[in-house]
Amino acid sequence: DYFANRQRSFRVTVGKAISRKPREKLAKGGLGRVRRVPESVGGRAAHPPEVNKVLIKKINKKEYRLAMYSAIANAKFAVISDDVENLKKTKDVLNFINLLKEKNIINARKILFVVDDNDVTARNIDFIKVRNVSDLQVKDFVLGSKLIDNVLWTKKAIENLNVENLKI
Repeated sequence: DYFANRQRSFRVTVGKAISRKPREKLAKGGLGRVRRVPESVGGRAAHPPEVNKVLIKKINKKEYRLAMYSAIANAKFAVISDDVENLKKTKDVLNFINLLKEKNIINARKILFVVDDNDVTARNIDFIKVRNVSDLQVKDFVLGSKLIDNVLWTKKAIENLNVENLKI
């Protein structure tokens, strides 16, 4: 019979008792190992992570503005003089904070400094966040799932506080 004796050039693995899966080509014409399918060793990943996921959650402008106003209103508010921005040593900042604690103006957990000029030595202290008014965001008022209790504003920061500066 003609068809029985015909050479099978379309598939090398037919009649050799091995699976018909995609294989790597060997140099001397051997069949090679199965590759490119997820169930084979050295094959592709079955359900790889997608790279086109949206990692930033967007929020409406009015909703963000309301969140910013609420965060500012909920925090324990204290206005301090602009001389704090001129402190050169971290030790001086710690002495100033201890003075505020003694007078019960602030409590000790986490403090947010809102300043006009961001060059304050308090940025080296772990329980203090220092933010410029123009860089202030809602997430600066939050520590984990709780709002930061103590927010210290300089007078210049209060003067420069407006809707345009709040990144809204």
